[in-house]
Amino acid sequence: MKAPLILFFNEFGKQMPGRFENHPGNYRLSCDLSDLPQASVVLVNIPKLLSRREKVKVVLHLLKKRFTRQKWVAWSRESDANYPLLNSKQFMDLFDFSVSYSRNSTYWNPYADPQTVKKMMTTAPLTKTESAPITAFVTNRTNQSNREQLIIALMRRLRVDSYGRFQRNRELPNDKGRDDRRSKLATIARYKFTIAFENSIAHDYVTEKFFEPLIAGSVPIYLGALNIHEFAPSPKSYINAND
Repeated sequence: MKAPLILFFNEFGKQMPGRFENHPGNYRLSCDLSDLPQASVVLVNIPKLLSRREKVKVVLHLLKKRFTRQKWVAWSRESDANYPLLNSKQFMDLFDFSVSYSRNSTYWNPYADPQTVKKMMTTAPLTKTESAPITAFVTNRTNQSNREQLIIALMRRLRVDSYGRFQRNRELPNDKGRDDRRSKLATIARYKFTIAFENSIAHDYVTEKFFEPLIAGSVPIYLGALNIHEFAPSPKSYINAND
């Protein structure tokens, strides 16, 4: 008997399985849509799906004619403020399960995992060597939270060293792009405070922007989920810009 097949219906970026033959567990992985009839589970990246209108129609058609015992999973790491269809009960009820940052989903998939907590507890803060009190890394120009206006206003009053594409005034040495997390954390560690503004404000939507400064030993200035206190390690570990 063949192991169950999990099919990635569309692009998952970093979450795409790299080498399908090397993974733990008694299951198979595929991103070949010709495997759809054999799939036990079909995993759909909803934000990527919504950027392609024709694929939305295809998925809606397949959901209505799904194969017996086949389970469809709606997956998202993006804010429902940016993708309102994630809040549509009529749309989401078409899927058997949901996986997202929201604790209302079938399976909660937060940005912080046990390793994040461990790193926050074991990393010793470094001496702050930068003359500017604050740093920022903002590249994605999605601005549902009005974070860009707040950063500009803050820059008029205080020096902010910005390494992202937005309002850039500093360069990372040996910059390897957005995936160079080690260099980013090493830079954040030199500052007392770090801008941690989400691109939108939604319940439970607390991303790595909040946790990375805590790991590096810098105080996050946070704008985002109004229930951020439920994710913070302590009430005085951050500054809440929502206040």
